[in-house]
Parts: sequence; C-alpha cells; structure tokens
Amino acid sequence: MTQIPPYPYATSATGLAATGCVSHDAGHVPTDAAVRRAVHEPGRAHRVTRLDGQHVHVVDDDGAAARWWVHDTTLLEVHLSTTGPSVHLFDGGALLVGARWTSAAVDGAATPCVEGPVRPPEIRYAWLEATLASDDLEGRYPYVAAEYRLDPPLRQPYATYPRVVVLGRVMPRWSETLVLEARPGGGVNPMCDLPGSYDGGTDHAHALNRLGYEVVLPPAGA
Repeated sequence: MTQIPPYPYATSATGLAATGCVSHDAGHVPTDAAVRRAVHEPGRAHRVTRLDGQHVHVVDDDGAAARWWVHDTTLLEVHLSTTGPSVHLFDGGALLVGARWTSAAVDGAATPCVEGPVRPPEIRYAWLEATLASDDLEGRYPYVAAEYRLDPPLRQPYATYPRVVVLGRVMPRWSETLVLEARPGGGVNPMCDLPGSYDGGTDHAHALNRLGYEVVLPPAGA
C-alpha cells in the first residue's frame, strides 16, 4: 500500500515531489469551505474583457467594470472570446470558470504564493476509515466490511459520494464484492450499488481500482 504525505503529490522526472502554489489566499487555490458555500449561492456573473498579466479585467451584468488578481489565468484565457458573462464570482473570492473552481482577489492586489507538493487532478485516492462488523450494517451482511474515504469524492449524475462501503462475500456458488453508498452516521444504502462492484472475487482494492481510485495509507492528520 502506498504511503502518501499530508496531501498526495505528483513526482517530477527527477523523482522529487512536484511542487506548485497551494496557497489559500485570495487569487490562488479556493478553500473547500468556500466552494461548499458557493454551490448554494447564485454567484455574480461576469464577462472577461482583458487579461493583463495576472490581472483580469471584467464587467458584470450591469456593465460595471472591475479588476481582479488571479495567480494562474490559464482557465480564463478561453473566456476572452465569449460575448456573454461566463465566469461567476462568489463570496470569499471563489470563482467558477466553466466547470472548474479557482479564486480571485477582487481588489486586484497580489497575494503571496505558498509552494507545496501538488497532485495531478487525474489521480484519485481511497483510504480505509473503518472496518465494519455485521452489526454496523444493520445485520444485513454477516461478515466484515470496510468504509473508505474517497479523495476527490466520487461524482455521479445524481449524487456525490465522499465515502463508500466495500464488502465482499463468499456465497455457496459464487463470490462478489459490492461498492455501496456509505450513509452519514454509519451503515450503507444496499440499493445503491456503485461502479466498481464485481463478481468472482472479494478484493476491496480491486473494486476500488475499478472505481478509479488507488488505495493508499491515510494522509497525515486525516
């Protein structure tokens, strides 16, 4: 099982940890809390009119102009050609650009970077949070299962799953491993069979690999 540091990171060609800016100051990486708040707000729509280095010039629906500072303007470059408002600003500086989140310093002032280990966005990790006895699963399954934390959470068309329960059972004529929705406070939703479930084995890691996650040891502080 892979050991990971406080946050999973990419490895450079020299074998060293790849680093980048991980600052949560305005204009850098938005905090999880800011994004969670933002998804429940309407946001304020803006149209990008000009990029000047790390400064982003925008106008809102009322025609009011503003200048933001963004550490990495790559996401915004394609929005220069749009005729209507295509980026949305939320309280705390969280900025939704298309389907991706970044952050903006709305006063236009640069904030310092913080270099740290970074992880490629395509890498997904799962780690063990708890082993579950049959009593924990309301007596439905007479064996031990396990709850795993997913980072990032699994996104499906109708729900997002930050945790899953994986359980394998050997029946008289077959074996199977199920990946199920973990209910808040414990237990599972037996009717929610997620991708990754398979017949013919009881390997949790294999099921999570099929789901698209690498099983690792918990990050420090998790």
